[in-house]
Amino acid sequence: MESDDVNYYDDNYIAIIKTDGTAEIIEFDVEYWDELPDYVAAKHLDAVRVMPLYVIAEKLGLDEHITGWVDDKGLLKDLDENPVGCKIYPGKLVGDMILTLEDDNYKPKSFNDLDVVYDVLEKLGITEIEENFDDEYDEEDGRFDAWS
Repeated sequence: MESDDVNYYDDNYIAIIKTDGTAEIIEFDVEYWDELPDYVAAKHLDAVRVMPLYVIAEKLGLDEHITGWVDDKGLLKDLDENPVGCKIYPGKLVGDMILTLEDDNYKPKSFNDLDVVYDVLEKLGITEIEENFDDEYDEEDGRFDAWS
């Protein structure tokens, strides 16, 4: 699955896999780590580092690992099970799960290629994907003529 020829001002993306089995791709720079838990209504996140995500990263030729992030209090909050998360995690995984990249030093990073995000979601079996981009621009609207 590939995105349509999309041009965006900012190339930093995360994906959120929801408890209904759908996903949302959001423009987000993981450099602003403290804002990330808000996307799953959490105060703190736990990392989900599992072999199926590492295998997907390897198959796609990525230099970083793919890591999931979930609400660290999800079980206490009695959140719904995440069907995609439960397929890749050896236990019960609940709540929405954020996907990011992560380097060998466990530093999270945003995806910088939208097509890679689509490829990851496709390999996880997710077909219903919503895009949520705040910084869309139309190449023909004239805002960038001064830069040429």
